[in-house]
Amino acid sequence: MKYAGTQIELLDAIGNDTSAILTDNIDLEYSMGIADSDTGIVIENAQGFVIDGAGFAINGRGSMRCLYVGGSGTTVELRNLTVTNGSSTGSSANGGGIYVDQGAAATLTTSPVTGNIAHVSVLWDRPIDRTTMRKRTSK
Repeated sequence: MKYAGTQIELLDAIGNDTSAILTDNIDLEYSMGIADSDTGIVIENAQGFVIDGAGFAINGRGSMRCLYVGGSGTTVELRNLTVTNGSSTGSSANGGGIYVDQGAAATLTTSPVTGNIAHVSVLWDRPIDRTTMRKRTSK
């Protein structure tokens, strides 16, 4: 487990640990090698990775997707984390806040996803909402 209060610390935890606990809000900034406008924070090829937001937020600042979860078998759990102000545009405009690619899975526990937008400017002239939510009930 690692504590992360910055984008770089969170990326380090994703690459080198099994979980991260946020110690501050993380405002994403574009920087080559750290995040790009199409993917934001990338979580790939990780099984059972947990981000405990501790009530903090990952903020895409309206300029990039917040989280990309990909890679066959990748599983991530977000706990007590707000994902906000993510934006995805162009031909890859899936998941403004979180994009979970085929073969990957994300579980959100007390983690609101709010104020995000996926805008396909190449095909349509208006924002679209392609949200599919499934309620998981335990027996």
